[in-house]
Amino acid sequence: MSSCWPMVPLREVLQLQRRWIKLDPTRTYREIGIRSFGNGIFHKAPIQGSTLGNKRVLRIEPGDLVFNNVLAWEGAVAVAGPDETGMIGSHRFVTYTVNPEKATAEFLQIFFSTDTGREILLKASPGSAGRNKTLGLDRFSTHSIPLPPIAEQRRMVERINTLAAKIEEAKRLQRLVNQEQQAFSTLAVSSVLEDLEFAGKLGEVLLAPPRNGWSARCDGLDTGTAVLSLGAVSGFWYRPNQCKRTSEVTDPDAHYWLKPGDLLISRSNTPDLVGHAAIYDGSPFPCIYPDLLMLLRTDKERCDLRFVHYVLQSRKAREFIRDRAKGTSPTMKKISQGTVMAIPFPVSCPKQRQAEIADRLDTVRMRLQDAAAKRSVAAKGLDAMLPAILDRAFRGEL
Repeated sequence: MSSCWPMVPLREVLQLQRRWIKLDPTRTYREIGIRSFGNGIFHKAPIQGSTLGNKRVLRIEPGDLVFNNVLAWEGAVAVAGPDETGMIGSHRFVTYTVNPEKATAEFLQIFFSTDTGREILLKASPGSAGRNKTLGLDRFSTHSIPLPPIAEQRRMVERINTLAAKIEEAKRLQRLVNQEQQAFSTLAVSSVLEDLEFAGKLGEVLLAPPRNGWSARCDGLDTGTAVLSLGAVSGFWYRPNQCKRTSEVTDPDAHYWLKPGDLLISRSNTPDLVGHAAIYDGSPFPCIYPDLLMLLRTDKERCDLRFVHYVLQSRKAREFIRDRAKGTSPTMKKISQGTVMAIPFPVSCPKQRQAEIADRLDTVRMRLQDAAAKRSVAAKGLDAMLPAILDRAFRGEL
């Protein structure tokens, strides 16, 4: 923090506001939520007052500085805007109005999102962790924070917001490039496979029907068994870090254990991701695959595993899956065992020819993977930029 800024007690800056309201059971309400690390307010789905029952709620007003008092130590702080007019927060939220002669709410939100600001919130939040670590209001008010003049606060906020917007735009463009890469990958696969005759079905080269895994209850203990998540196969790239841990008792002879080289396909996901597949590379090991994934045991005498994986990425396979995915939810679709077995497959293509095609596509895939790795490094750099900007800003160097 800049040494030239005066230290001002929070009790001179913030005025606690507890606008408790009585719920009308016939009225529809909208509750707010607050994301950690200064990532703003979100709106929950509308809900009837009768459903909320006797829940204690307070009214939110534009300009309020609002904390989630059980996650304040993670920087769960936001400024309510016009969109939050008339909304409510539960008793787990703390609202303050800001003394306009001392500070702006926007400056304080940014400050409490920095390491220094979160350190103050942590010190003011006694308890062990999670919901046991609640912001102590009396303790919080005793802390002092560095405050530049109001004009400088506004200048800093404007500058930080401008730079943050540029960073977010760069991230948006990166996400767009990632999406375009997936489209290009599908196009590349389809162009190589287009001369083949897709007269057969995938089931003809499987040793057994696809089989769902087991979704164990995951508690995250480091000593637990690894359980893959859907993200492990999304984008047709195997991602070993997309897993959770379970301490549940496992059966060493069960079907859900993975072996290196196993081909997995998602049976439930968003419309764009359902049916994505990847080959398990043996990491982590041992590892379980969940109920939302299916294991495909291929006949190695008849087909090259890599070739099967590429066929699942082709336009023919993707359109077949998209047309047959079911589900009442527009955001979540499922495919059946029968659908997977019926996916069009060029069964007449000799295994040697399959291997040659897979070799060609492996070259393309390696280049795409190299580009993706470089973008990942760039993405980490973007993630580090805003904290660095905030650090400079509160040293008075921005």
